[in-house]
Amino acid sequence: MNTLLPNHQRWAAQELATADFGDARLAKRLVRIVADKLANPTASIPHASDSWAATKATYRFLASDQVAAASIRAAHRAATRSRIQHHAAVLVLHDTTELVYTSHPQTTGLGFLDHASSRGLKVHSALATTIDGVPLGLVQQAVWARDVATKGRKSRKRPHVERESQRWLTTLAEAQQAIKAPTRLIVVADREADIYPLFIAPRDDRTDLVIRATYNRGLVGGRKLEDAATTVTWPGSRTVTIPGNGSRAARTATVQIGRTTVQLLRHRTIRARPQHPARRSNWWWSRNASRPQASNRCAGCCGRRCQ
Repeated sequence: MNTLLPNHQRWAAQELATADFGDARLAKRLVRIVADKLANPTASIPHASDSWAATKATYRFLASDQVAAASIRAAHRAATRSRIQHHAAVLVLHDTTELVYTSHPQTTGLGFLDHASSRGLKVHSALATTIDGVPLGLVQQAVWARDVATKGRKSRKRPHVERESQRWLTTLAEAQQAIKAPTRLIVVADREADIYPLFIAPRDDRTDLVIRATYNRGLVGGRKLEDAATTVTWPGSRTVTIPGNGSRAARTATVQIGRTTVQLLRHRTIRARPQHPARRSNWWWSRNASRPQASNRCAGCCGRRCQ
């Protein structure tokens, strides 16, 4: 018997208090399922459930037509918003992962994944944290299966709203809608989010973008983004720990941090419109302090002062 289960049940009951399936018994079962998984996160359903009766009840819950994943996520997001409102600023960290079910051939509703022979689901999640990195919860999550019929088609030939890259814009919009003023948002994403439509997406004054740069973008005046490194000032530094990976030992490095202001050219695929002007933004750079001439690296865009 897990003595921590009552604590897990109390937390789950608070977190999922607004979950509504039209049947109080299903809401109660959800709390028990979450508490069981909290007590043993890596266990299978039979092992986490602690009894055959609880195992069968879990499978009945998952098979119920009254149960929708969106309802569970909505309850969690409501609890997340209540935690966020106590903070002046939060980070919104979002990225995409894959759920691989290739070894479950009887599973239906799956799509192809980045590895050609794999089958499963794509999941894009936006996690809100404090500025110090303490998790507050999800503010947005999308799950989808890629249509096999679209495999091999170039995304550039599809409208922007039909591309998978739309997920970055959707997350930005939904985060701003979910997190109310005056809380400040710092929306952070990796290289896949270095897309021009995201830079020109609607964004209020309290929302910043921090995007890791991928492309050596063109600038107004004929220069490129990497050329702007010559004008960077380096006012700060930070020592970071780089973990080992089996072939490389763990080490520490001192990274210098600098910034400059540039004006991006409008992307050639975006029509010239008043709402799509060339954008002026702050770009942050990092370099290894021990090799400053050899390691200038554009870290990404800080969007608060984009004009």
